[in-house]
Amino acid sequence: MRVREVDLIIVMRSVTILSKIMERKQLFSLLLIIITSSTSFGDNIPISTAPGNQDAPAVGWSGTSYLVVWRDERGGIWGQLVSEDGTLIDSNFFIVKASFTRGNVTWGGTNYLVICTRGAYPDSIEIWGQLVSEDGELIDSFFILKRPYILGLSTGSDGENFLVVWGDTGNIICGQLVSQSGELIDAPFLIASQGVDYGMDIGWCGTSYLIVWNHESDIYGQRVSKDGVPLDTTFIVCNAEYEQALPMIAWGGRNYLVVWQDDRHLGYEVYGQLIDSTGTLIGDNLPIHTVLSDDHRFPVVGSDKIGHFLVAWMDIEPIPFDILGRWVSDQGELIGEPFVIPSGPHEGRWTPAIGWGERNGLVVWAEAHETTGWDIYGTLITSPGVEEDNREPVTASRSLELYQNSPNPFSLKTEISFRLNDPGNVTLSICDITGRKVLEYDLGYKSVGLHKIPISAASLLKKGGALCSGVYFYSLEVEGAKATRKMVVINQ
Repeated sequence: MRVREVDLIIVMRSVTILSKIMERKQLFSLLLIIITSSTSFGDNIPISTAPGNQDAPAVGWSGTSYLVVWRDERGGIWGQLVSEDGTLIDSNFFIVKASFTRGNVTWGGTNYLVICTRGAYPDSIEIWGQLVSEDGELIDSFFILKRPYILGLSTGSDGENFLVVWGDTGNIICGQLVSQSGELIDAPFLIASQGVDYGMDIGWCGTSYLIVWNHESDIYGQRVSKDGVPLDTTFIVCNAEYEQALPMIAWGGRNYLVVWQDDRHLGYEVYGQLIDSTGTLIGDNLPIHTVLSDDHRFPVVGSDKIGHFLVAWMDIEPIPFDILGRWVSDQGELIGEPFVIPSGPHEGRWTPAIGWGERNGLVVWAEAHETTGWDIYGTLITSPGVEEDNREPVTASRSLELYQNSPNPFSLKTEISFRLNDPGNVTLSICDITGRKVLEYDLGYKSVGLHKIPISAASLLKKGGALCSGVYFYSLEVEGAKATRKMVVINQ
């Protein structure tokens, strides 16, 4: 990551952590950790510049690439695969027929699910789903349900099934579980006895879903189990004066961050609220951007799962409309100042969306040009993060060299390499930041030479549990020699 300005932050709890490590006699290498408030961007990516207008993008991440979907004047919802380094994979492709609605996309562990609506009030509105493979192959299109009126539509996944949620006729919120193969699981179920006014979204924390929506100018939330059972009761996220609308949510590994556009000061600003996995509000509402001389709308949020949320929104004033962003820590601290997400010359930018991969995020938006109309553009963004000053192998003695795991950070899989100059029995252990051992592997007897050990999320589960997002230390020990390095885990 390119570091353009650096803030050295001395955190008192680091002293306590270090003392605990020393007390436990954990022999860690000296690491220079730099916390940076600067942000690195890639080049602008022209995702779709087809004739006619394209707008209202959404983005998902499969573990190897992004899928960007959008509403297209060519008809229906279209998509584009984008690699993690920002390269377009093949070309735009048609996904599913839709009416005047934005698509919604989520990765389920095997396939993407893209959902949309067809029809219009007062006749009838249908919810449809389309499964898309990781490679962009259209697998199956299926009908979910028909209602006289639907407002608000979103989908999430627990890695096994999908959950589709919507605001239904009669001022209620309903959900439908869908399998990875597109089969409807049981019947639709009631989530809350409230209507949806302006927008809803869904997040998954690893144990349950959290659905958020706007009703009568306030923001509400409701937890739902992976089996489709509402947990506890509906709760208020924000009921400040005047209007709060268009909530969006992201899970950061420790807490959710919900963001929305807020009119409490008689001018649209961007506010947020931290919520833990049990649905408990953490602290007060966060004033993410509160410059009343401007007009800030359509906020979205994503997370790098290692301590940072990125909030992006549309800045209505001054013209042309632009896309701004700001970092928020997973403890609710505002990091640095708001910044413009860069682009080339344009006549306005609209409706941002955020996806997050292994090493960076992808911010996408609709962008107006005088000659081509509305197009879909994006840029890669690197979060404020943790950097290590030494990428050379850590040498414990003449017999052992331990290399940095790759990729790092990782969420699905990584690989740890080491070189032995003498054979011996090898043990790999993983400790958290306090020095507590969370996993241990007996790798057996290894010969002289270079060895590579694949580590996957599945293998971690088989060993007795998954690692939470954060910084960990992995140690390799052979015949009394020991070397330690740091790695970063990102839970999707």
